Amino acid sequence: MSATTSPSLPPTTRCPLLLEGFRLFLQFLIDQEADYLCGASLRVRTPRRTNYRMGSYARKLRTPIGEIPLSIPHLMYFHPRVSMVKRACRLAPEVLERLARILRGAGCQPADGEATLLISLLWTLALPDALHAELTAKLTPLLERWRNASSSEFRVQSSQLENPNSHHSSTTLNPEP
Repeated sequence: MSATTSPSLPPTTRCPLLLEGFRLFLQFLIDQEADYLCGASLRVRTPRRTNYRMGSYARKLRTPIGEIPLSIPHLMYFHPRVSMVKRACRLAPEVLERLARILRGAGCQPADGEATLLISLLWTLALPDALHAELTAKLTPLLERWRNASSSEFRVQSSQLENPNSHHSSTTLNPEP
């Protein structure tokens, strides 16, 4: 079953929620890959640093359900590798399906299991076990926050679809994280 035919979400709400999840996930991995290639996080001084970021450029990634904006970092020293964005383009349907499973969330698989699989799908460099565990630990709370915010947004949108004449001035469709 593809992500675009997920039965648990109506088409009017499925695409924006999945696109936002895909954007958060992919931007997280792009930033983590840049940190890995530099030997340090952004704006951190350390003797282990082997590369430097030199700004970033905006890029839109087309997926089967829409476009997502990304910020791609420039690195001072080139590292030959397959671009994570190219892998994301090629694997977008599979990633979107996994994100749809996380969004449905009804205990199918723990979020760290899905986070581990998602990282393995898109990471383009040799990934040591310690780094994989660290990335999973960072990504799992991000996916949980997205799922929780998405489910509350979905409940609000569903109630508005059921009662189009009711006006809830205190309800927001985009809760702040």
